Amino acid sequence: ARSILSKLSALDSRNAQYYRGRHDDFARVWSAKSAEWDRKFASLKGKRVIEYHKNFDYILRRHGIVLAGTIEPLPGIPPTSKHVEKLEGIIASGSIALILQDVYNSDDAARHLSKKFNIPMVKLPHDVGAVPSAEGVISLFDEIVRRLGI
Repeated sequence: ARSILSKLSALDSRNAQYYRGRHDDFARVWSAKSAEWDRKFASLKGKRVIEYHKNFDYILRRHGIVLAGTIEPLPGIPPTSKHVEKLEGIIASGSIALILQDVYNSDDAARHLSKKFNIPMVKLPHDVGAVPSAEGVISLFDEIVRRLGI
């Protein structure tokens, strides 16, 4: 937000005060919402999860959630039966709290693992606009928290 403020103010100095006000409004809301989200995510600290694609690593790292594996063997490569079998071994050897599935990719493998091991699969929006309720960055994170039930 600061970078956007700086660039817009440089390009359109007559409206710099307006951009500053909008930035400051956003920063206040972002700070309050970040504190709220941090409190809610605290319940997942130390939990092990599997995710389809490394879309949510920033959330996992920030909140101390452990990534045990990904359903995609490599970015953009759908899971093979051999890779799913490897994940089954990971799941069988340790407690997995959740399977995180984005709304973009096929959820066949995630549903299979969820059903086989009785692990909740949660479909999360991965970006602004990925679902209608995520029309902006704040509502995106609100929707992720809502879907996680935390």
